Amino acid sequence: MTGTFTQEQSAATPPTITGSVSLIVTFYGPLNQLNQLTSVLCRYFDLKPFASIDKTWLYPADSTLPERVLQQFEPPAARDTSVVQLLLNGEGEVKTVWNDLEEQVMKALQEKMDENAFLQDMLNTSPIATSTNRSLWGYTQVKQVSIDSSYDIKKTAEKLLDTPHLADDSLEFGHLWLVETPTKGYGLQAKTEYVAFCTYEQNDDFMEKILFGPHSLLLMPDLIAHKGYHQIRQYQFIHSGDSIKTHTNKIRNIIGQLLQTTNYTDESTIEIAQSYDPLIESLPYLEGLQISLERMLHNYTWWRERFSNDIVEYHYSALETASCELELLVTEVKGTLEVTHTAIELREDRHNKLHELWRRRIETLIIGIGLILAIPQWITLDVVGSLSCWVPVLITSNQPDPCSTLSLFIWQCVLLVVVGLLVMLVLDRIRRR
Repeated sequence: MTGTFTQEQSAATPPTITGSVSLIVTFYGPLNQLNQLTSVLCRYFDLKPFASIDKTWLYPADSTLPERVLQQFEPPAARDTSVVQLLLNGEGEVKTVWNDLEEQVMKALQEKMDENAFLQDMLNTSPIATSTNRSLWGYTQVKQVSIDSSYDIKKTAEKLLDTPHLADDSLEFGHLWLVETPTKGYGLQAKTEYVAFCTYEQNDDFMEKILFGPHSLLLMPDLIAHKGYHQIRQYQFIHSGDSIKTHTNKIRNIIGQLLQTTNYTDESTIEIAQSYDPLIESLPYLEGLQISLERMLHNYTWWRERFSNDIVEYHYSALETASCELELLVTEVKGTLEVTHTAIELREDRHNKLHELWRRRIETLIIGIGLILAIPQWITLDVVGSLSCWVPVLITSNQPDPCSTLSLFIWQCVLLVVVGLLVMLVLDRIRRR
């Protein structure tokens, strides 16, 4: 790649940077799921198969210095993945060429996406698209330019960075800036962006060994990071709008109210079920994402030890933070479900005890009423007359005969009341045991 770097002398005029500019776009997806993407890009950019290398397309065909190159391959260290890399070259003012090349790629995808349902599903920015196996894990744009070695790479790059970069580091043949991570959305929104600078003399090595091809040093750390960010987007989607927080807080509030009162209503049960069901459904999904993200973090650690720099550390920190957040989220959901189970069991126990208490009261009342109704059948006038002969009574000449009918009736009433009270007292003592 050759070109020129020019800087105007006027202090009021910003520097103009021109030269040979490249845009590398790398798509990552499940194995054998990017074939139609390759076909679309080959047709749009008029790429022809390169006879010397399998699954490589060029324009112009068989050129030693092609303007456009496309490769599709499975990384040696990730056999579950398909990678499509598109390299576009241009000449002119750097930022203008970068923007033009990026617009060409987006135009190719947008136009063909409307015509191709499979491609539309794969590149869809809707979270629903991620439920299919055809979803794109993400893609990376590397905006690259080579400059004369007499110029300071960092100061020159600052003229081209529109936004503050997230991380940067000097590599063996150049310098790399991380500008954007794929946290904004899905499909075409799941973009990682780098800006890469090198000198003319190191351009070929920088491209082949660091940026482009199945054996480039950036490929595997970038791929694993994309897989990790893909998992992050999944849990962020299911956690969107603090939906899980809303459900957990709602359940805890309802349970707190239920434990403070014995007045249970069906509405409380319905409200708990409305929040409980989404949580119980999301838990296995969240646990699967947690395991997958921990696996990505473990794999990334291996590459981190061999390709350690600020950019790799930035991705690692993002994945590690997300893993901790997901672990806390799973713990919170499990805790809420356990609290719900305990509260429901406690509520059922209280309800059963209350039900048992009322059952015993009703049984006692029925037995008491039955006994009281039966007492008149036991304590008749004849029985009272027989008992009255054993009761010492002061009789005066002016008093009626105690064995008279009226006297017997009075004694019968007294005995009925006394025996009834004794029966109720005994039944109450039995009920309290």
